[in-house]
Amino acid sequence: MPKVIGAVLLISIYSALTFYLGWGVKQWLVAMGWFRFPVLFWIVLYMVAFSIIIGRLHESLRVFSVIGNYWMFIFEYGLLLCLVAQCIIWLTPFKNVQIIGSIAVGILFLLSIIGSYLAYSPVVRHLEITVDKQDSDLNTLRAVVASDFHLGVLSHKRHLQRFVSLANEAQPDIVLLAGDIVDDDPKWFVQEGMADVMKQLTSTYGTYGILGNHEYYGKKIPEFIKEMENANVKMLLDETILVEDAFILTGQEDRTNKERKPLEVLKPSANLPWLNESYT
Repeated sequence: MPKVIGAVLLISIYSALTFYLGWGVKQWLVAMGWFRFPVLFWIVLYMVAFSIIIGRLHESLRVFSVIGNYWMFIFEYGLLLCLVAQCIIWLTPFKNVQIIGSIAVGILFLLSIIGSYLAYSPVVRHLEITVDKQDSDLNTLRAVVASDFHLGVLSHKRHLQRFVSLANEAQPDIVLLAGDIVDDDPKWFVQEGMADVMKQLTSTYGTYGILGNHEYYGKKIPEFIKEMENANVKMLLDETILVEDAFILTGQEDRTNKERKPLEVLKPSANLPWLNESYT
């Protein structure tokens, strides 16, 4: 019962915020002389607002999943811009809804272009960490760590190929995929044959992955793990393993799993360097 009440409350708040954003857009459209079909406007707005749910109802509704991903960006930044625009109109001498609204829409459009570009442009950051080698014979360990690919509706095979190319250029000793590898459902990973691309990753000790919250949202973890195995990725589910008697690697479950083990339980006893993968 508490979950139902929480869900109803959440949907009510979300619907109210969507109405506020729609009201702001309507004010601008009226000022521009473009507001013609009010009923259609509100129906389309709420269909778009809940498209991320509609897209999960059936494979044929996949287009709504695409719309839903872009909508969340528009929703978040649109609310902020709408609030700023309203404050300017209410609290300053500038009352021209046409101009202020058009500037807000222009900024939102520009942000969407910049955001899309950055989302598909991997950024490589180099970080050097010094640890006690303890009883290991290792002097250095070059690791490539990546997360949040969200492979699926918007992030495709080419995006994964760019990562693989960059990772292999680094000539890593180990590759760590730290969660949210797919965007909820692994079916698009399968349909586009992304496992064949993932197999191209090369390293001394192999590729290891963990689950993020989105793998849990998809509720197809067994299928996902099988696909990762096909892609030569070893998934660690609250596991601690010894790698080539050189170092220890732990993969902790995401906190979405209420039964995940605490890190203290997974902590190794061997006197070797310890690497831990944990999404949240």
